[in-house]
Amino acid sequence: MESLYWIVAGIYHIPEHLGVHFGDGEIYVTNVLTRERAVYVEHPAEEALAEKLSQRQLVVVRGPKGEGKSVLTMVALAKKIVYDRAVVVEGRSDWRDYMDYMHWLVEVVDRVREAGGGPVLYFDISKPGHYPLRPWEETWYMPPSMEKLALLEEVVKRVAHKKEASAVVALSDDLYALVKDRLGKHATVEVRSDDVRFLQALVEGYGGCPGEVAAEVAKELVKYGDNRALMAALAGDWLRGHDCQREAAAEALRRAKSRAVDFALDYIWYTLLGGNRVKANIHAPLIVLRGLYGPISPKWSEEILTTYLGKCEYPDDNVVRWLAMQHDGRLEEAMTFAAKRALEMKRFEPEELYDALTYGAADLRRRNIFDMFNGQRR
Repeated sequence: MESLYWIVAGIYHIPEHLGVHFGDGEIYVTNVLTRERAVYVEHPAEEALAEKLSQRQLVVVRGPKGEGKSVLTMVALAKKIVYDRAVVVEGRSDWRDYMDYMHWLVEVVDRVREAGGGPVLYFDISKPGHYPLRPWEETWYMPPSMEKLALLEEVVKRVAHKKEASAVVALSDDLYALVKDRLGKHATVEVRSDDVRFLQALVEGYGGCPGEVAAEVAKELVKYGDNRALMAALAGDWLRGHDCQREAAAEALRRAKSRAVDFALDYIWYTLLGGNRVKANIHAPLIVLRGLYGPISPKWSEEILTTYLGKCEYPDDNVVRWLAMQHDGRLEEAMTFAAKRALEMKRFEPEELYDALTYGAADLRRRNIFDMFNGQRR
């Protein structure tokens, strides 16, 4: 089986491989912000997904971005591994010839069955880092084009049908609209995190705060049209770092007026940087580079600050680890927005974050750091 690992993104036969842990009567999933464990909050759509997965068909988990599709799908697959001896085969998105890839996927499915496992094909375009780029966006990592995405979905469908295997694909609503006609017969599970009790439980899980505090924040979250699960995680983390003072988080949600990017910017300033100007000025060059070029390793962050920018202060470990991660779409969008606005000297809120990033961008220009990064990209 190991000789086939190069064909796929992963072959998972224990739930921990999917970032799902069972223990103490609870299910734990990877915290979307820190990559540590968080208690899983059962999503209202979980039962429907489990039922459709049991019917050996292609299931599309769809919904707005940031609503919890990826976590829901991984937990459902982890339960299949534990209770049905399933083996999850995750497809790759970087294959050049997808018809050729179909042949290899069929071989993987056959080998899984020969080893006594029940194969479940899995592909999640909605995971951080996988969304196709808009024409004006740039990054070192290039997600698949819309055409390649459609072909990959078709391959997964064909293999599932040919080998009578279950398959699950997670797609945001906009991507689903582009590929649904090529998928043929399939089942859908719609994921919308508009249940205030679910959002309250998420805020409690990430914040560790009393129910009444989480309830007030959840009432603001439910007004958003998308990204509610992500925002619940951000709000909970915000509360955890501010002694469960609900006023600040709830006010930030109201001020954002359902714009997830605006709330994400407040989160970066008040939670990641602690609302501290000194801390912000130290890390501002890194945040600008992170917004323009993607994740930066902790070692590289330290070298940029001390060697290339000549700063005496060492970066905060928590901040540089956070900047080294690939985050959900709205957080990535917020960092890119802030970096570009700072370069163009176009103000945004929080003003303190804008001031710090403008200073950081000027420092990067003065030391020709942008030239170094652009040279590496060529």
